Amino acid sequence: MTSTSTHVRRLILGTAGHIDHGKTSLVKRLTGTWTDTLPEEQERGMTIDVGYAEFALADGTEVGLLDVPGHERLVRTMVAAATAMDLALLVVAADDGPMPQTREHVEILDVLGIKRLVVALTKVDLADEEMVFIAEEEIAEMLAPTGMAGAQIVRVSSETGDGFDDLRAALGATIPPPRGEVDDPFIFRMSVLRRFLVPGRGAVLTGIPMSGSIAVGDRVDVLPETWSGKVRGVQVHHRDAEVARRGHRAALALSDVQADKVKRGMVIATAGVLRPVERLAAHVRILGGARKPLNHGDRARLHIGSDQAVVRVHLPGRKPIRPGTSDVVELESATPLIAAPGDKLVLRAENASATLGGGYVIEVLESRLRRRQGIVDALLERAKHLDDPLALVRGCLVAAGDRGTTPADIAAHTALRPDVLPDLIEQLAKAREAVAVGRGGGRWVHGPAFDKVARRLDEDVQKLHEKDVAVAELSLAAVRAAAGRMEPAVVEQAIMHLVSKGRLVRTPAGGVHHRDHSSELPAKDKERCERVSAMLRTAGPKPPALEDIEAEIGLTTPETLRALKLLESRGRAFKTETHWFDGAFVEGAKARIREHASQHGGFKPADVRDLIGTTRKWLIPLLEALDKSGFSRRSGDQRVVRDS
Repeated sequence: MTSTSTHVRRLILGTAGHIDHGKTSLVKRLTGTWTDTLPEEQERGMTIDVGYAEFALADGTEVGLLDVPGHERLVRTMVAAATAMDLALLVVAADDGPMPQTREHVEILDVLGIKRLVVALTKVDLADEEMVFIAEEEIAEMLAPTGMAGAQIVRVSSETGDGFDDLRAALGATIPPPRGEVDDPFIFRMSVLRRFLVPGRGAVLTGIPMSGSIAVGDRVDVLPETWSGKVRGVQVHHRDAEVARRGHRAALALSDVQADKVKRGMVIATAGVLRPVERLAAHVRILGGARKPLNHGDRARLHIGSDQAVVRVHLPGRKPIRPGTSDVVELESATPLIAAPGDKLVLRAENASATLGGGYVIEVLESRLRRRQGIVDALLERAKHLDDPLALVRGCLVAAGDRGTTPADIAAHTALRPDVLPDLIEQLAKAREAVAVGRGGGRWVHGPAFDKVARRLDEDVQKLHEKDVAVAELSLAAVRAAAGRMEPAVVEQAIMHLVSKGRLVRTPAGGVHHRDHSSELPAKDKERCERVSAMLRTAGPKPPALEDIEAEIGLTTPETLRALKLLESRGRAFKTETHWFDGAFVEGAKARIREHASQHGGFKPADVRDLIGTTRKWLIPLLEALDKSGFSRRSGDQRVVRDS
């Protein structure tokens, strides 16, 4: 069997129409395939004939035609193919004209965003000219309020073959222009329509790729179970191929995957990117013929890809969506879903008795949409740019708010290839729409959200100073605590940003203070601090205990501790586990220790005891405090100075 040429253009055509309007006969005449005949899949290798046929247009374009008899199966398959569908073929019998099911199918095509349509008016040999004319007028009137208004209507007879050359010409004139060789920035995704086991090939899964491409040797995940497998073989439109792309009718042979465990509705995707979710934000339009509005809290049956799930509808605005109108909804699924922005969907009654409406995914959600002003407008604005990779990344950053997000999370939420993200993020960073935070810039925050965090942190630091003007500096722990439950990496980056802008000043002790804060002590604090400082300075290498300071100066314990902490914040006192040393004395001791260590490759406790003239009682706590401060560290049986 010859491989498919990579230069042949291939398109997907989906059919729709009322039962008994001659759809299957038309497909047979158009393609030569009677799609109601079901040969055993194993006899055909990797191919599937059920509901599928193919034919070529005059320019050589190969058209894969999906024909699914039966209304319920049509809805499910139409949703699966809608994202990749290039055009649709509506079949209407001339002797009947549009029927209720025809109108419902048209509404489904419309809410799925299908714009390119050709109408085949069948059975013209059974109708007189007046009946044909009336049917054409009714069809045009039916299509007028949709995105398919003005679609060409072609008269055909499957019995005689009349009109089929005109039908092929109309299809050729309606297909979209070639996409060119533009690199698809999205990962490979394909909803499973069929699965079976072929001897010698293993598990074979068929469907229509929604995005990206897949090649022999690539690894994929079967979702939502996240089974991992390797592509052993590819077929496109019944022929062996090296690569399958968006819009192809594809069959994939996978290793390491058990075919009997794969179900219709599962998704084959590039390995390691997508994650199952249970919530989607979507834009939904309710059919004009729906019996009642869609209300907050309603249950419905969601069709997305080839999957279906029962969902609870949440309306951010709490206002019902009336028939013929649209709005943003949040869909909460009872089972895990695999989806991406732009995916088409249909909502049906929970018991599948009627179609309610349809639309497309705007955003996959990890938690409930927060009820805040402007959320619906923000989602509607985002919905305008679902085919723009840069806008999708920006949307993820906006949605993440001041928490920020990671490239892996962006890929999971957008289905963009991980390898295209660095360039997109860099473009946003240059425009100050993305700010890197965390070690190695592994997390990104939307620029405006980061600026808001920085402004708030600036205000928080000033408020902390106002609580106690005597405190010369604030510990980073205090600043972080003021930021509340904000993402730690974002807080750290905001502190660095404020320091770089001169709004905050770092202190030698590792804290910060606001540039507008005066370190001048109030009179009472100043008098107490001077007296305590004098005691520490006099004591030198043998500092007094806390109770000795209290007794000497006549202060309470809280008053003494406050004075010591104020001195510490100004570098005039140094705290160990048991005592407080004079700050200037410790700085001098550190200088002598550093000089000794540089000459001897380190120092031992005995060396420091002799250098500063103290005893073990004060020495060991001092050395441990110096280690904790980052000045020194243990190395074998001695210590070394970290910055030497």
